[in-house]
Amino acid sequence: MCETDEILFEINEPSEIIVDFSTVNSSCNANDGSISINIEGGDGEYSTFMGELESGVISEQIGDNIVFENLSAGDYYFSPIDQFGCMCETQEVFFSIEEPDILEITTETISEYNGYGVSCNDSNDGFIDINVTGGYGLYSFEWSNGEILEDISDLGAEIYSLVVTDENGCIETLDIEITEPTILEITETVSEYN
Repeated sequence: MCETDEILFEINEPSEIIVDFSTVNSSCNANDGSISINIEGGDGEYSTFMGELESGVISEQIGDNIVFENLSAGDYYFSPIDQFGCMCETQEVFFSIEEPDILEITTETISEYNGYGVSCNDSNDGFIDINVTGGYGLYSFEWSNGEILEDISDLGAEIYSLVVTDENGCIETLDIEITEPTILEITETVSEYN
């Protein structure tokens, strides 16, 4: 008679791959967005493939804490895979990198006195009223005459330069000329009659 030994096997399944990620949006309509990805579970070393939905460009990184940098605004996906080819439950994780609207300065009003920016030669009654749109957050203003307000007044004739900066450090510039009429001259003509 044959003797048999019973051998028991336990087949373990690796834990589910869990992904946590955070993104940083593009700041000044540039390629400075990023995604940080933390991967847990699965088995062994991870390969993460990331691609842009529109262009299909794909890159790969190895590890469980990775960062894809230099991303422009757009829609992306990533797929983490462990050493046995197992993926996270959704297989592909979709995300977007956003960007603020373009920072723009528009000139609302410039003083106007019969075609000039000041009323008389050497006067200081000009003003500039501008509007800023786009960018992110609050704006700071730096005029060439030292003013730090959005709109400026009591201006003489010259070219005024403005630098507007948003909270992301994005910059937009504008030059505006305030003109003046020529000097009013009176000439005298004397008639001599003998």
